[in-house]
Amino acid sequence: CESANVVRVPILGTLTQIIRVLSEVDAEVEAEEEDSTAAAGGFHVSQLWPTVMPLVAVSTDGAEPESEYLCDDALGLWHAAMDASKEYTADMHALFPSLPQLMRYSVGHVDDVAALLEDYILLGGSTFLEAHAGDVSDILANAFGAVRPATAQRLGRTAGSLVDAFPEEASELLRGVLMQVLVSAAQNDDRASVIVTYLSLLARVFIHCSDFFCGLVRDAAVEGGASEADAADVGFAQAVDLWLERFDEAAEIGPWVQKLWAMAMVHALAVGGARLPHDTITGVLFQLVDAIATTDAAAKRPGSLLPSDLAGNVG
Repeated sequence: CESANVVRVPILGTLTQIIRVLSEVDAEVEAEEEDSTAAAGGFHVSQLWPTVMPLVAVSTDGAEPESEYLCDDALGLWHAAMDASKEYTADMHALFPSLPQLMRYSVGHVDDVAALLEDYILLGGSTFLEAHAGDVSDILANAFGAVRPATAQRLGRTAGSLVDAFPEEASELLRGVLMQVLVSAAQNDDRASVIVTYLSLLARVFIHCSDFFCGLVRDAAVEGGASEADAADVGFAQAVDLWLERFDEAAEIGPWVQKLWAMAMVHALAVGGARLPHDTITGVLFQLVDAIATTDAAAKRPGSLLPSDLAGNVG
């Protein structure tokens, strides 16, 4: 009943705060190189997991009416528990299917789901991915394109973390999502910041798995009307042109984004330069030189020294 939910919400919030405090205590104890079980009178934060995990499972069950009241706080508790954990447990592993189940009822919790996905990627590693690859693919496929721009950017970063951790497995796992974001970027049918996020994800895939990426853009070109004979070259050139055309926008999101794209374009020249039109190659070289000059100018601001400055003063 609603009155019971009014009581349960503060309980979830209180447990979240307890976990965070105990986690900080454990960290301080470990920093002092003492036995972590001495924290809080011998009580370790992981001892709460058998209580926390079933509570989270019930509170995030979209089939239950109570989840409407409890889900937000339960997801916060779940994230706090994962964030405080130093190892991947069977309870965590068994709880993960609650996430795709939740997404089937609503995409309103995508930010929390993205944060939890990153927790599972970092903690669970290959054990997690081997067991839940299909669920991860479904979550991202259902969420992309159905959320606001800021959330789409968060999802892009989560997918990027997955690609960085498991390049080959994640690229194949996310094939449908990657095709979706490639088409969206090519058609320019989303906000600039979202397109930049999509292109950054594609850059990561290309750097990690060039052959897979080339196959992906070839398939996209075929779907776009290119002939089978020309699709590989057409798709590859179109992908590089997307990075080239939006290179300045990448810098507006953050310098690391532009550096990532620069790496992708250099890689494109190395592995497929012969397949690129002359104008594209010239454009890539121009942007790379301009990016280097901009970086050099920023480093030369008052109060900064470059290695070349130091070398010139030696002797």
